[in-house]
Amino acid sequence: MSSSTVGLRLTLLAGLAACHGPRALVAGPEWSTPACDRGAAPAFHRTGSVLTPAERDSILRDLETHRAAWRARHITDYRLRVAEACFCPGSPPGVLEVRNGSPVAAFDTAGRSSRPLLARWSSYAVEGLFDVVERTARSGEVLEVRYDPCLGYPTAIRGNMRQVDTWFQIDAGPLTQRR
Repeated sequence: MSSSTVGLRLTLLAGLAACHGPRALVAGPEWSTPACDRGAAPAFHRTGSVLTPAERDSILRDLETHRAAWRARHITDYRLRVAEACFCPGSPPGVLEVRNGSPVAAFDTAGRSSRPLLARWSSYAVEGLFDVVERTARSGEVLEVRYDPCLGYPTAIRGNMRQVDTWFQIDAGPLTQRR
């Protein structure tokens, strides 16, 4: 087999791991998706510029409703796929493992434990995602947010810090619990 064929195969395998690795880590044999008793996720709550006081208040009310729904589920041990992007170079998606509400491990797309990802994403446990929405809304920045229809946690957050090249996006989910 030529070195170019080997290289191509390795590239394809890496691509498959990047696409399928986190989902396998999130939904492995000892992890399951919590039961859902609600319909599809609502569309983003969108704003196109600096938030007005009414838009900010609406986002904060939605946030508290969803935070209460999340807390009512009493889910403290879970895995959550996380991906982030911003104006700066982003990182590949991975999986954050949380026990007793605190991040304890992170895995890259190949399933390897990753201390740098844990340090970077420790604030992206579900309570941290709610905090990102709240901080962004309170500062009056452009904001879009989507929540999981069953569990209530933020699954997508998009914002802009009102400066040139300061946009960000965080995508989270699926979330699974230990069986």
